[in-house]
Amino acid sequence: MENLRDILKSIDSYKLTERGPRSDDSSPYLAEDNATRCEICGGKGWLTPNVPTGHPDFGSIKSCSCREEMREGEITNRLLAHSNLGYLHRYSFENLDESGRGETSADSELFLTAFSKASDFAMSPSGWLTITGPHGSGKTHLAAAIANKCIGIGTPAYFIYISDLLDHLRTNYSYQGDTETEDISVQVRNVPVLVLDGMNSKTSTQWAQEKLIQILNHRANGKLPTVITTSDDISALDPFIKSRLEDEDLGSIIRTANEIKSNNQSEIYGEIPKLFSDASFKTFDIRRPRLNSNELKNLKTALAIAESYANNIEVEERNWLTYISQNNNTGVGKTHLAAAIANDYISRGGKVCFADVTDLISVLREGSSRFSSVDSFTIMEHVKTTQLLILDGLVKESAWAQRRLLEIITYRQNHMMPTIVTTRLDLQNEAAEGSEIASRIQDSRLGQVFDLNVPGYRTQPENYQKKGS
Repeated sequence: MENLRDILKSIDSYKLTERGPRSDDSSPYLAEDNATRCEICGGKGWLTPNVPTGHPDFGSIKSCSCREEMREGEITNRLLAHSNLGYLHRYSFENLDESGRGETSADSELFLTAFSKASDFAMSPSGWLTITGPHGSGKTHLAAAIANKCIGIGTPAYFIYISDLLDHLRTNYSYQGDTETEDISVQVRNVPVLVLDGMNSKTSTQWAQEKLIQILNHRANGKLPTVITTSDDISALDPFIKSRLEDEDLGSIIRTANEIKSNNQSEIYGEIPKLFSDASFKTFDIRRPRLNSNELKNLKTALAIAESYANNIEVEERNWLTYISQNNNTGVGKTHLAAAIANDYISRGGKVCFADVTDLISVLREGSSRFSSVDSFTIMEHVKTTQLLILDGLVKESAWAQRRLLEIITYRQNHMMPTIVTTRLDLQNEAAEGSEIASRIQDSRLGQVFDLNVPGYRTQPENYQKKGS
């Protein structure tokens, strides 16, 4: 995984020098990497001047002459590649319900106003925009939609969870000294549009808080476009940060809702998704068209393994099961089989936590569940100690997220607790590259890994329908 320092260097590689006088015929933009596509910008299509606060070019973006020769799609792809959005690249204003997830009509009006202001900000980023509201009310979606919209119109944007940023700063400081940390801080300070997700009042150390304040102070002084989300009451934040967020000359605050809808607030976390609430072994369809004999045998074996696991879940000591699809196909049936086992276990009185890995990390990172009365510690303990845990869609995550996942996996393996994992990762390759998570999942003493090596049903002919559908 590309580290934060490398990503940020690549999107902010050309600086206006502040060191001494320069001759009249020299370019103010000095390349700091070895990119060769364009001698001026290295192929990025844009430049950012690094000048003192108050300079007319402070915080501006300069288009390179080569951009005129680039296709619109190519520009977007290059900016997106350096945005750190990851799976959030799918989050847009178009696929967000303008009425929000609020409990009342007043909440819907709040979200509609927030939606409108966020959309306006994305079209013309200026100053700061702070997005507040309870967990699960759409703050991250709005923030990511802003970043994606900026990128779509050619404005560079960078998205990062504050916990990840502080984690990178602490890690680099611990292992490589303060020079490396300062380098990262400088890069984040100068990103044309910065999105910081998950501001909270519980920063782990005073040092980390000081680093964050340095970044925010720099961007505030230059009124650099910045989006911040928080579920905390702004009055509970650090006084300096609070003063900046409430500075009407610097930016504005929008709120997504006061309360959000929930089906069952007694649940801590991990209900089976509605799409798979009726998943069973009988509904697992192996009659897919265009399967060869090996693929059909593979599906039948996967189903048999799932049924055997369900029947022996309380007596089998090797109680870990992992379904992978190394051919990188989606829709092969991994989640269906995991949900079928879960539903069978629940029908016999068992307790299950079904966690989409990306969603789980998001919830832990925010510091709470979608129900404000449940904090991240409670959720973490629930996930670690539930009778049957399903980790669906294991993917590469940030260093901070990897540590949280490793804590869960290590605990459950040490206590020999039934766990099911689904993933498209090449676990052998990941383990060879040093992933302790991949190494632990493949431990044959604890369970088995099965490769669902079949085409995904989503790639089947459009005229294919299951019987009875």
